[in-house]
Amino acid sequence: MLRIKPLFVYSKYIPFRRFDYVTILWWVIIKMHFNPVKQEWEKPVMSKRSERHETWHVWQQMCLLALGVFATLIGCLVTFSVGAIPPWWVWTFPVSFPLGLYVLCWLIELVLPPYSTAYKDICFEGEARYHELDTSPDYAPFSFLLFIKNKDWRKLGEERFGKVN
Repeated sequence: MLRIKPLFVYSKYIPFRRFDYVTILWWVIIKMHFNPVKQEWEKPVMSKRSERHETWHVWQQMCLLALGVFATLIGCLVTFSVGAIPPWWVWTFPVSFPLGLYVLCWLIELVLPPYSTAYKDICFEGEARYHELDTSPDYAPFSFLLFIKNKDWRKLGEERFGKVN
């Protein structure tokens, strides 16, 4: 069974308001909190549930990164006889593909009602919320495609894995 261990990075500035964590490829950026009493920045303690949630995002983005690399290689082979692909595209597409697809899914959900839950309704979040209680995950490539329909995946995850912190 494949085990994924993300790299945890602490930052004062990223992620932005209303987010405590953001996953970019294999990095999980955790927002530090300012303690006004001690007048210093503190590293928050990440719960196991949040760690499992963000680990699913790492797995999703690694699958999409691999797909981006594969698409770039195919693109280079197909256009080899026609003309060269610009070098910046070869270097940036595999990295920007996972992030771009995440944003595209979010924009699609913004158009569909209910608008207030657009972020929670994207397939990537649905899968991560479903599996945040799974203590022995079995990662499958592109399994987030099963979560495209809007449902309360956290509730289904609690029914399957039990309610655990």
